[in-house]
Amino acid sequence: MLNNYGSSTPHIADLKHKTSVRAGLHLAIRIACGAALAASATAYASPSGIGLSALLTSNPGLTGAGVNVAQVEASLNASPPPDVFEVDPTQVNQPSSKFTYIDNNGTQTTSYNSTDGSTHADSVGALFYGGAATSGGAPTGVAPGVASISNYDAGGFAGYNVGLTENTSTQMITPTTNQHATVNNAAVINQSFIFPVPTGFSTTQADEYLQNIDWGYDSYVNTYHSVIVSAVGDYSSSSGAPPMINAPATAYNSISVGAYGGATEVGPTFDGRSKPDIVAPGGATSYAAPLVSGAAALLIQAGNQATGYNAASAGNWSQSQYEANAVLPQTVKALLLNGAVQPSGWTHTTTAPLDTRYGAGVLNVNNAFQNLAAGRAAVSASDTNTAALNAPTITQAVGWDVESLLNNGPHPGSTPVTYVNHYAFTAATIKPGFGDAFKATLVWNAQTTTSGGGTNLTFSEKQTPIYLELFNAQTNALVSESVSTVDNVQQVDALLMPGTNYDLQVLTSGSNFANSDTYALAFSTTAISIATPEPAAYALLAGAGAVVLLGRKWRKPTV
Repeated sequence: MLNNYGSSTPHIADLKHKTSVRAGLHLAIRIACGAALAASATAYASPSGIGLSALLTSNPGLTGAGVNVAQVEASLNASPPPDVFEVDPTQVNQPSSKFTYIDNNGTQTTSYNSTDGSTHADSVGALFYGGAATSGGAPTGVAPGVASISNYDAGGFAGYNVGLTENTSTQMITPTTNQHATVNNAAVINQSFIFPVPTGFSTTQADEYLQNIDWGYDSYVNTYHSVIVSAVGDYSSSSGAPPMINAPATAYNSISVGAYGGATEVGPTFDGRSKPDIVAPGGATSYAAPLVSGAAALLIQAGNQATGYNAASAGNWSQSQYEANAVLPQTVKALLLNGAVQPSGWTHTTTAPLDTRYGAGVLNVNNAFQNLAAGRAAVSASDTNTAALNAPTITQAVGWDVESLLNNGPHPGSTPVTYVNHYAFTAATIKPGFGDAFKATLVWNAQTTTSGGGTNLTFSEKQTPIYLELFNAQTNALVSESVSTVDNVQQVDALLMPGTNYDLQVLTSGSNFANSDTYALAFSTTAISIATPEPAAYALLAGAGAVVLLGRKWRKPTV
């Protein structure tokens, strides 16, 4: 089932099945679409509240130039043909030459068909990559300079590209190993729709349904390295249904987006993970997601240009390696989450790294860019010693890294060994009388595998826990930690004492870690006013990052 969100009226339910046939794949998805969708794209002003103006003031060339993107839309039509999913180039102020349209049957065209036009698609596209309506005017979108746009019907994309198939009798969706990249090898894919769990499913069936969709999307990210951004859906208390994060926003390796200041679902996911990942301003999640997608396109443009590269500080990376690592999905996600601004009421715990409503916080693309532009901070040491490393090598207050852990598995023997990457630094005095507000975000991809064959083919997904811990290196005292065993995101924050040495540790143990589990780390330090900057005050505030602020029940994890 797919459902467009963004409507102020009840969505149309219980619509007819439709079947897609393409290259031997069969997909039947029940579509439920929003009625009376948002105003046309021309009603939107330039995106605000996400740090875009500040970014463009100093970096006006960041427009998404050279970045190929995709926009996947659920059809507004109950019983195609035709599919009603297409973006009107005139409504998003873009030349028609940038567009390729791919319908539910896989038919491609470069010509817009007004019969297939979708007002929802127009509004989403306007915020994602919309250009200026008049010469010298402000663009309506975050990334107006993208190179190309592949506009997909969601049923065709889910079936042919992601490789999902549906049993039309039971409505169960299952993955396949048949996946395909978008026609333009999109680096960013926006999805402002959801798969609602079919009515009447038991808890076991619902979990299987969501896990299967997660596998398909996570496998796609692992194979094609696209940044997939998905709306979590709009919560309505009048529906009587409890809040829930909807697929495909439940996928581990995607970026799950909620609406800040609008109707939005809240976490955790069906299996107890911290979602959404981030929120953006918007009355509905359909229109929050493209802001994040546009921000991702800007970061990828910057990463492709080797923004922040310095041969002297890039460790063992060449410039081409630097560029490649800067645009990995886990890197872009870590940068966006670490740059997010935590709103009033934001909280997390040591085992729930993100807030249940706000995720990492509100999108701020300027913060994320500054994190990237600060450059790589290479590992200080890699070993099996969990004691704090009191030998600072990192001199920058902001930065990022992509790395794997020492002697990746499978590890021999029955006794788990802990592998640690140390990032040792000295907290700098940014401003006299101010403390250092430190934040770090760790992201890695869950791994998807298959076994057996034919009718015995099975699909499995492994999320290997990697932990993030911050130590006072001079006392070996733990300052803050994020040790969720079910998430593939960790985040720590703490107030540091200027002049003190710290050790940020990325670590894992056991036999499940593999070479493919490459992580991305982003960290930043900002000045924060302290009324009484004595060591006792610092100790109290620094310890706050480890205080359990919100109680949540978790299912027993399976690793």
